Amino acid sequence: MRPTRSALAAVLLALACSDRTAPQSSDGADAAGGVEAARGTAPDGAPNIVLVSLDTLRADHVSAYGYPRQTTPALDALADRGVLFEAAYSHSPKTAVSHMSLFTGLHPDAHGVGQLARSGSRRLPDAIPTLASLLRAHGYRTAGVAEGGNVRGELGFDQGMDLYERSDDAASGFARAAELAESLSAREPRRPFFLFVHTYEAHDPYVPPAPYDALFADPDYDGAIVSSLEELLAISGEKWRSQHRAYWGRVEKSNPVDVQHLRDLYDGAIRRADDALGAFAARLEALGLMDETALVVTSDHGEEFLEHGSFLHEQGFQEHLHVPLVMTFPGERGEATRGRRESVVVRLVDVAPTLLDVAGVPVPAGLDGVSLLPLLEGGSGPPAVVVSRWPQGGLTVLRSRSWKLIQVRRRGGASTQLFDLSRDPEERRNLASERPDMLAALEAELARVSAAAHAFRDGIAEGSAVRLDARAIEELRALGYLQDESAATGEGAAP
Repeated sequence: MRPTRSALAAVLLALACSDRTAPQSSDGADAAGGVEAARGTAPDGAPNIVLVSLDTLRADHVSAYGYPRQTTPALDALADRGVLFEAAYSHSPKTAVSHMSLFTGLHPDAHGVGQLARSGSRRLPDAIPTLASLLRAHGYRTAGVAEGGNVRGELGFDQGMDLYERSDDAASGFARAAELAESLSAREPRRPFFLFVHTYEAHDPYVPPAPYDALFADPDYDGAIVSSLEELLAISGEKWRSQHRAYWGRVEKSNPVDVQHLRDLYDGAIRRADDALGAFAARLEALGLMDETALVVTSDHGEEFLEHGSFLHEQGFQEHLHVPLVMTFPGERGEATRGRRESVVVRLVDVAPTLLDVAGVPVPAGLDGVSLLPLLEGGSGPPAVVVSRWPQGGLTVLRSRSWKLIQVRRRGGASTQLFDLSRDPEERRNLASERPDMLAALEAELARVSAAAHAFRDGIAEGSAVRLDARAIEELRALGYLQDESAATGEGAAP
């Protein structure tokens, strides 16, 4: 247990949040969207920072990771320009939990933010700063463009943001982000900015518009799966529950042709998100900003297609937690890392410390993540321990370099699974009963991490309650959320 953690909140609150103002929302009248002047002065030579999350993107469906389809030419081009981390892992198969670890550099039990739920949710405590609030305290202007759902500002994703807006899809979100980048750089060219861009484009239901709906699909497919949003709305109406039933109710789980068609549509949605990313990167290039910007692209979790008996992202296997992570840097660091591939296990909690390090901002002591710059400069990598959690779903995962422990505690029962990833990368053989020594070691490590998280939270007041209005509830239903509470009890889980 790190002794600095129990006192970390008070120190960081004074550093990053003492002058925090409510984030602004844009009415579109000004390209800058009401972004306020940042506090402090940015370190000399600090680059702009752009953090992109392509929600629900599993690493092995990215062509740069070896996928045979050209799903991600834009992301591949960024990988050629920067460094690709081959073994990056998320801290939850759920959006809010994973993204908050990305934002704070903390394990889920330390930041305490869960999925939005009608029975009650909590905002990130003000005493826990985000990447945005730390950058803002050191002179950065900060803004986010996200598609709502479980990255709504109310959960704390607007913490440290001068502006946090909602977008409708990848195209509009990336276009707005490009507009903000242009406006911010023109307004104060010597003051760097931080932008967060998020899209649900690859999230279910997989109904990408033309031409993406047919880009990878078999033209001879004659099954019942809905392949367009227009068709889905026509047969189900606007209500999420009806849409969910209409979409997944037409999937014949035992039919491999149907399962492949789902993958085809998912890949088409990925390509649509990637094309929007490519247009955004091209705009930054045209503005002359790529040469002075650190750009990071990642995802919060992956998606399953029956590899372990389910669809969507309710479990903790590789397809759920192995995510892409690509970083590009300006200047000499960019040249030194161009086209590099790193095989060392890294975590999403390492992203925030890395970007603080890139900005010349001190990385707070006591974070679970560490900067990856020493690794890129020839040093050692981060600790090879990844803790992933979905507290509301009773799921806990611990991964070491070559071993993985998955524990599930739900009303319907409990299970423990242990896998040797070096010999069983597809996680087919449960060794929990055969290797009690390894099981005990991983459980002890998990207990240590849990104790450290609880020590960190000692003395930190709970975040304020999040209340969902009717519009928020419908938005979450449209994304397939608000079923988590029943799923956690084994009732009404995703198909």
